[in-house]
Amino acid sequence: SDKHSNGWGIAIYEGRGLRTFSDTLPAAESPLAEMVSNYPIKTLNMISHIRYATQGKSDDLANVHPFQRELWGIQFSFCHNGDVPTFSSSLHPMDHPKFGKAKDIERIFHPVGDTDSEALFCAMMNALRAEYESPPTLP
Repeated sequence: SDKHSNGWGIAIYEGRGLRTFSDTLPAAESPLAEMVSNYPIKTLNMISHIRYATQGKSDDLANVHPFQRELWGIQFSFCHNGDVPTFSSSLHPMDHPKFGKAKDIERIFHPVGDTDSEALFCAMMNALRAEYESPPTLP
């Protein structure tokens, strides 16, 4: 994680629970990463991310992926590489685009940090909530 030196995170699903670890230090230098590497992980689903900051403060834990939100009693997690200009951190969150049927009054998910990735995640979560009253069934 020499080039991607602006933090790291991991989200581990354990049953219906979500265990997350994140740090603003590079993974190669993080004592927390060392601890997680020795953690006996048993899971079918997990995501991880090493950060190269292009938007948002590079030393702010709130900007380290993966992000998580709860909807319908389900823990959702999200991480993303790259830029999403329409969700720029220079915009106020209420000025970000809406997806689907989401209206301003229905926006209950808001970014904590100032990355475009978290703003995009919140927009997707708001769109899901506006479209479905309960979790959609899978085919």
